Amino acid sequence: MVKVDKIVDPVPGMDVLSACVMSSIKGNADMLRQLLDDGEDVDSRDEAGRTPLRLAAAIDTDPYQVADLLLSRGANVDASCTNSFTPLMVAAGRNNANVVERLLEAGASTKKVDSLGMNALHHAVLNFSCNPIVKMLCDADPKMTTVADTNNCLPIHYAASKAHPEVCILLLEKMDRNCVPSTGSPLQLTPFHFSAKDGNPTAIEAMLHFYKARLSSSSPEGSKIRSDVPFGPLISLDSRHNIPLHYAMKYGHLECVKALLHLPNSEACLRYANKDGSTPLHLGAANGHLECLRYIESKFPNHYFINERDKMGRTPAMLCLTSYQKELLPTNHSLVDVNGRGFLHRAVYAENIKQIRELILDKHLNVNLRDSNGTTALHLAAAKGSLPLVQLLIDCGAVINEKDRRGMTPADWAAAKQNIEVLDFLVDCVSPSTSSDRSEGKLTFSFICLRTCFQHVFAHFSARDPFDRTALHLAVFSGDVSSAQFLFESVSDEADRAALLNALDCDGRTPLMYSVFYPESLACLDWLLSEGADVSVQDKSGYNVLHYACNHSNEAAALQLAEFLEVNESKYAVSISNMQNGDGQTPLHIAIKRNLLEFVKQFAPLAQISMYTKDNYGRLPVNAAIEDDRMAECIEVLFVLSFSTNDSEKSGSVEVGELRKSLSKLQFTPQKKNSEQRSSISNMRSLLNEFDSDEHASVSGTKSPSQSTPTNHKSDSYVPRLNLTPTKAPRARHSDILPSASLSLSSPLIHSGSLSADSSPSLRPHGSLDSSAAANLLDINSDDFY
Repeated sequence: MVKVDKIVDPVPGMDVLSACVMSSIKGNADMLRQLLDDGEDVDSRDEAGRTPLRLAAAIDTDPYQVADLLLSRGANVDASCTNSFTPLMVAAGRNNANVVERLLEAGASTKKVDSLGMNALHHAVLNFSCNPIVKMLCDADPKMTTVADTNNCLPIHYAASKAHPEVCILLLEKMDRNCVPSTGSPLQLTPFHFSAKDGNPTAIEAMLHFYKARLSSSSPEGSKIRSDVPFGPLISLDSRHNIPLHYAMKYGHLECVKALLHLPNSEACLRYANKDGSTPLHLGAANGHLECLRYIESKFPNHYFINERDKMGRTPAMLCLTSYQKELLPTNHSLVDVNGRGFLHRAVYAENIKQIRELILDKHLNVNLRDSNGTTALHLAAAKGSLPLVQLLIDCGAVINEKDRRGMTPADWAAAKQNIEVLDFLVDCVSPSTSSDRSEGKLTFSFICLRTCFQHVFAHFSARDPFDRTALHLAVFSGDVSSAQFLFESVSDEADRAALLNALDCDGRTPLMYSVFYPESLACLDWLLSEGADVSVQDKSGYNVLHYACNHSNEAAALQLAEFLEVNESKYAVSISNMQNGDGQTPLHIAIKRNLLEFVKQFAPLAQISMYTKDNYGRLPVNAAIEDDRMAECIEVLFVLSFSTNDSEKSGSVEVGELRKSLSKLQFTPQKKNSEQRSSISNMRSLLNEFDSDEHASVSGTKSPSQSTPTNHKSDSYVPRLNLTPTKAPRARHSDILPSASLSLSSPLIHSGSLSADSSPSLRPHGSLDSSAAANLLDINSDDFY
């Protein structure tokens, strides 16, 4: 038995025999023979499932001796590894012709396929240099040429990409088909498509010659190729109706273009359009292959259809601009596509200043031409962030304040793309006007512009977006307290400061209301309150800042407002706390529905009127969310407080009836109740029962000693069961909240929300842009201009 340590450079994970096979490269064939003589398994496997024969097939230096030895000792000729590669596939792919021949002699199966559906012929063809092996395999089993892999590709399809023309002809002859083989669904590619895509002109010429000869020999009557249409293989269609010439032009293979156009009447292929209406000229121009266009122009001047339109109305000359070519093709430069985009839009997108000068100064194109979206060349230049381009267009008469259909100016596009240099230049170009009409000389800013570049629009603090939002609205919403303070401090006049602090948007909402939408803006809320923002303002739907804080479940903001009202607004605190919105709801109604337990405990002294205020649907706060068991503890607080009131009239039988009705609903709701919910319901039931017994004793004229004193003993009896002491949340400090410098396009501020009877109005007014629309609006892809 040979010792393992005598093997040269064993590979980790291999058994003794496999390591010896690999070592045979260094002259250890004798050791392999000795191992086999000593009884080692000839089909042993390594960790990857490879047998010695499988490994021998991959040896580059004289593998035949090792393979022959293993086969003579009974090795499994078709043993595959984990990826289903057989020795025959490996030998064919490594161009080991002698091993392939020996494996075929030993009975290797030609029908085996790997995990990708490829047989040994696929592997031989993909090596691109295995002409003898391809012939060997085809002779052994011609049906190997008709096996498709998992991509529905036959060996001929791979051969057409890079292989020698002789290999392609050999495969076609063995297939013995008159029709051009296609990959079928979903791509429907022929060998001509593969050759044109990968630049194999000799294969194209050889296959065209083969099919011409096959057509001539198939029937004497059809021996002549029709002269009025292109030869059949030239116009074979893929699933998108692209012919091979589309691929040759798209990838710029000039020699393939020549090979496809050398037959009589092949120039008719230049008029073939795919499903997008694009001809080969369109694809060549869109990808910037001017050499192919020039060849066609010189060779087929009568078929140089440079003004041919695709389904989007685009000509090859237009698409050539978008491919960053430095010259204008001779054509009618006043043409526009179906979106109204012409040559100037495309020249700006390509940032070609020379072409722009030529189009405006020499071709006299309108510098303010608008496409179907109202976008001008200046909008695109601002989005591209090219300051020289913007300056050139403005010098040529571009309107700085032109708005597109979405109400966005070039400054908005620059801001959305964070092109600060361009934005600064546009801001400096227009001085703010004292006119109340924003369309006359005054630079306006969209929501996106203000939101993105606060620090660059401070000089225009009073500017409004299309929905009357100021920069302060947006600053506090984003939690950017430093920008908000800078905006405020930039205003010297006290009256203007007050106007900015309490500015209303189109729905009547103030910056203070915007500051309670999300916890990230808590520092802004603190700052606004310290500056004297008006907490009593109601928007057009009757919501005040407390309504909004509760409706957004922002309990920290609600607690901060309640504390502020107790300390600073004692005179008006009760009226503000009990305001009703358009649905008749008080902040307490909404707080109960949002289960803001700590807020309800602290807010109760200010909201005693709200406890007995019904909304437009006849609901008290105590039964505003009675169907939801999760609110049981919060509702219990109101139960206790309702019996604790000093106003005996409001704790009379009418309101107790309402409470009893609410408890009945809460008891019989089908949701599963946890122990806390069951305890709360039990406490409320006991409270009602004791009230009933007290009422009965009062009617019968008997009172217990404890009832002789007119104190609210019911509260004393039941308060210990529930902790009504509010647990104050820690106040957020400015340093606890890191205001973001800017908001992303997916900011919640531009998300819409449906308005139900129980919710606050949508933050986004009807007709405003949502986040995806804003992003799509400014995502200028080259495809948009192809």
